[in-house]
Amino acid sequence: APRARGRRARAIRSAPELACSPPFPRRVAVGAPRAQRRMSTGPNAKVAAYEAFASRLLADLDAIEAARDADVAKATAYRELAESVALRAAQCADGGPSRLLVDIGAEVLCQADVAADALCYVDVGLGFRLGMTADEVAAFCPKKAEILDDAVRRRNEEAAQVRAHLKLITEGIRELSGIAAEPAGATTHERRGEY
Repeated sequence: APRARGRRARAIRSAPELACSPPFPRRVAVGAPRAQRRMSTGPNAKVAAYEAFASRLLADLDAIEAARDADVAKATAYRELAESVALRAAQCADGGPSRLLVDIGAEVLCQADVAADALCYVDVGLGFRLGMTADEVAAFCPKKAEILDDAVRRRNEEAAQVRAHLKLITEGIRELSGIAAEPAGATTHERRGEY
């Protein structure tokens, strides 16, 4: 089935999805070898299905963490912009121009004399840049950083849910494989018997 786009694409897949449409065939051809028939219905097939599900969850977790890191970088950039505009306004209190490094495109910087009342072009989202005064930048940047901080909190919650699902799937694989569960709170050395 094609994957959903947009908001549903970020939704966490649940374990009942495996029960509804397993990735392995329910019936095997009559002439199939005995080992293949046993593999498609035994615990090995379930382990393979859970491992496939875990790999999809890991991909979801990577995407969530990448989006969270991008939001953190944007929030930091808006805070730095607000600080630099406030610093520039304090330096230009006499009304004279100040010498700054200006991006003229393609990340090429040059020195320029910038008037104290010059507009600062700020990315407001969706590819739009808006010319703002120092006061407008001082009002806009903290609000935008707060919105991005909320997005980071939501992405952290999503990542925690995916990690919980991964832990559940790992325990299921461990039970199906017959591997003994690790004691809760045990350190790596205790698990190995080094203590």
